[in-house]
Amino acid sequence: MSPDEELGETSIDALARRLYDRCHPDDSFDEMRQRARFSKEDRGLLRDWRAAARSLAASGNEDRRVRFAAAQK
Repeated sequence: MSPDEELGETSIDALARRLYDRCHPDDSFDEMRQRARFSKEDRGLLRDWRAAARSLAASGNEDRRVRFAAAQK
């Protein structure tokens, strides 16, 4: 089962949001996601941050995924 199927795309976005917001205190993931509708650069950033979140979710062991899913509820 892939991380997307296991965690769901909403959870991937939640993780990407946490990662992005931690690295960009003067911006937000939601604002970047809105800009992505009109900006090729922001579309690429959104794609990259989601890929990073998927990679992070996939790299952990089963315990980590279960804890992450529980923390999102």
